[in-house]
Amino acid sequence: MATAESILASVRDLVPDPTYATDGTTQPMVDGQFLRQQTLIRWLNQAQAIVSEITKCVEDWTAFPGILNQDSYAIDPRFFEVSAAWYDGFAMTPAPQTGYFFRGLVTGPALTYTLDGTAPRLRLGVWPFAGRSPGSSFLSQTLNPTDTTIPVVSVANFGSSGGPGVGWLLLNHAELVTYRTVNSVTNQFGVVTRGRGGTPIVTHPSGAVVQEANIWVKGFRLATPVALAVNSAPPLKDPGWLPGSYTLGVTDPLDIPDNYTSMLEDYILSRVKHKEQDAQYAGSLEKGFRQAVQDSAQRTPRRLRSGYQVREWGAGGLWSGRWIVP
Repeated sequence: MATAESILASVRDLVPDPTYATDGTTQPMVDGQFLRQQTLIRWLNQAQAIVSEITKCVEDWTAFPGILNQDSYAIDPRFFEVSAAWYDGFAMTPAPQTGYFFRGLVTGPALTYTLDGTAPRLRLGVWPFAGRSPGSSFLSQTLNPTDTTIPVVSVANFGSSGGPGVGWLLLNHAELVTYRTVNSVTNQFGVVTRGRGGTPIVTHPSGAVVQEANIWVKGFRLATPVALAVNSAPPLKDPGWLPGSYTLGVTDPLDIPDNYTSMLEDYILSRVKHKEQDAQYAGSLEKGFRQAVQDSAQRTPRRLRSGYQVREWGAGGLWSGRWIVP
């Protein structure tokens, strides 16, 4: 898969500022005499944002803990469009904006949702207001990136009464995971998939907080940006840190599908030509880039980032609904 390093290595060969080691290999992440690597990365991130917004090629999920009696939640700032939402495993119905916040303080299982604000930081409104505080515990031992079982002090307060035995967890305010099994004897979540919702798979220390993320959102987001210095998992003293607040490293696979790689390169080259004051060539490259992205958006099916199977669950009354098997 394409990485920032591979894309910049290709671009460096096309601009009059190549950087090579003594053995002749390209060094894309070294400052040249004309262009700094940070400048090229900034242009790459601009191109990624344009491609992901126009084509909606990064379709993904995110999740977060509900809060008792709260009706409004900030969504991962990378998301610019929401297509569906669930509360405690039940699909919520989109509600009309008019009069939504005038229904009074009613708590219980959220049945409807609405959106407020503009990206970044869309806010999800739910009604009735969240009727419970989701489960919370702590890791009982260090969790390594390759671990697929999550041991906690206690699983006793996780999950809603009568709800599905699968769900989402937020580890250390940073990494989202899905689980399929819960063992109340060993206090472990099993059949775990790490790094969901475009979050980093990292090591978490023993004692790190584990929260039940009982509000699930599906939608389209911007590609995760690249940075020279990658943000790691935050300490417990920073509970305001969001899953969308980190960056990819230069050797990490990009969120953008590989069929857009040449378009990303064309955009970076257009910025290079602008810097060289070759406005005509730069304009031609940028026009070609935008046209290629538009054409691709019209003819290429969106790529589903996370495959989910929908099953019917429950019958009759307000509790009819669907739950999602990660």
